Amino acid sequence: MLHNLFIIWKKGAAGRIPGGLLGMIVLIAAVEGSIESHRVELTNLGNASWRWGGDAVWKRAEGRELLCFGDSLLKTGIVPRILERKTGLKAYNFAVHGAQPPATYFLLRRALAAGAKPKAAVVEYIPNMLTGGPRDWARLWPELATPREIVELAWNARDATFLASTLVARVFPSVRRRSDLRVRIVAALNGDSKAEDGAEVAAHLRNWEVNLGAQLSPPNPSFSGVPTEKDQKDYMTTKWWCDKINRLYIERFLELARSRGITVFWLAPPISPNLQAERERGGSDRAHTKFIADFGRRFPNLIVLDGRGSGFPKSRFVDLVHLDRDGAPALSDAVGTAIAEVLRGNREEGWIVLPRYRPVAIDRDREDVRESRIAIEANDGRVRR
Repeated sequence: MLHNLFIIWKKGAAGRIPGGLLGMIVLIAAVEGSIESHRVELTNLGNASWRWGGDAVWKRAEGRELLCFGDSLLKTGIVPRILERKTGLKAYNFAVHGAQPPATYFLLRRALAAGAKPKAAVVEYIPNMLTGGPRDWARLWPELATPREIVELAWNARDATFLASTLVARVFPSVRRRSDLRVRIVAALNGDSKAEDGAEVAAHLRNWEVNLGAQLSPPNPSFSGVPTEKDQKDYMTTKWWCDKINRLYIERFLELARSRGITVFWLAPPISPNLQAERERGGSDRAHTKFIADFGRRFPNLIVLDGRGSGFPKSRFVDLVHLDRDGAPALSDAVGTAIAEVLRGNREEGWIVLPRYRPVAIDRDREDVRESRIAIEANDGRVRR
């Protein structure tokens, strides 16, 4: 940012830019630079996750042999260190909260460009996230996508409005963080600094780094496990479909993996028992199964790992769909065992039903989000920005 301001100043000094315009440009650049330099404080968890995922794949992918992609179910459910012990492959979890299929495809493509040498990849798509197009998550795309990726996505979606708004937000931090800025301005006027939000983001950033991209959530004893009518609507227990752009990018992900000789393990993770029962009763679970099976018939490099019937108790979930710090190792153990057997030639099924839930021994390397926050505060008495 300082370099850019210096270039602007030089051009202004040379008389190429009128003085008033030069001052305005320098002011805008300074404001935008200040917002970007305080992005931890001026963001929410969803935006931070997409930004982190886009950056992490360039920094962490080189030499990785087992890559994990998906949304928050995979981020909170798969522990790379357990996969490494089971498979002997260097693993990393590049899932981001709320990821749509185009995001998983872009991240796989970047990982390969960054030097990853994957023999296998795990991917997961929560069903209700497949129904919306790119515009439904327009506020998040500027955090992860490059200008080239934004143009590509807008072209495939035939959406000029998405293209224009997302590119502007990509260039100007104040645009993509305006909702967070608005909240903090209102909070400041009311005497609330909103420091807790920044603390929570900082704790999650540490947690993702410590756990090789995974997020380990502390148990939630207050979770009842009973989905409300709104929950059933949000998680589409009676009706389900897939947006055409999401279908396109799932195909591109699988095709790219096939072209590189990568075996893809499509994980259908467990969700809380009552919600799973509602999805089975309403018929959307059957429609989702048929959807996955269609890809399995067309892509010989695809193996489904079906954990929906594995019987994880509600006590292992922090909410209706996300596992806690004790549930994630149990799922990772089952997934890692299945991957190892396939890669060693001991299993050839295209659809593997994961075994019933069983707890695994506590891993001393684990750190959940609550412990991450404590570690940050203990380190210097405050949350590092």
